[in-house]
Amino acid sequence: LAFATAMERTILYQFGVVPFFYYPIFFTFTGFVQGLSLKETFDRARQGFLPCWARNLLFWIPTQMVMFGLVAEKWQIPFVCVMGILWSMILSAFAGKAN
Repeated sequence: LAFATAMERTILYQFGVVPFFYYPIFFTFTGFVQGLSLKETFDRARQGFLPCWARNLLFWIPTQMVMFGLVAEKWQIPFVCVMGILWSMILSAFAGKAN
């Protein structure tokens, strides 16, 4: 894809889907699994959102630009799956704990 198209897809995902869907679901689910109250879950999300999102942007913007701009369409799913595993390890290390 052209650079402009890759940038458009990346921006849409990182500034639309991630802050309004991905992180609310992440913090709600992990709070529930960790046995946090709704207030504790909300407080944890409020404290952790910006640092997590900053790491997310540093990791996923270059990753998605490479994927949308350079990786052949037939390899995009395997590529994003591998990168997703790496991202899950990063996210778990920085935001997986209740405290």
